[in-house]
Amino acid sequence: MMLLGLLLNAIGQILQILINLYLWIIILYTLSSFIQINSYNPIIQLLERLSTPSLKLTRRFIPTLYGNIDFAPLLVIIILKFLDLTIVQLFFNLSKGLQ
Repeated sequence: MMLLGLLLNAIGQILQILINLYLWIIILYTLSSFIQINSYNPIIQLLERLSTPSLKLTRRFIPTLYGNIDFAPLLVIIILKFLDLTIVQLFFNLSKGLQ
């Protein structure tokens, strides 16, 4: 049982790292859209390729454009934090119960 607890803890930590990394990708992409950085920059292109699918998915199901402000990045960030606070914490709690 201890091995299963360690495995669940490791999965929780990896998920938490991936969620936080993607959260920062969304934040950096959103900030770069305000600053108008050169769109031919490879880093900006990478940020756009990584963040666009989740933003398009959010826009597809929820109308996020109010006036000239797009709230899709904010909704994606809220969803990511919700996943972090629920699913990842569930893994941590399950691992503590098995150790």
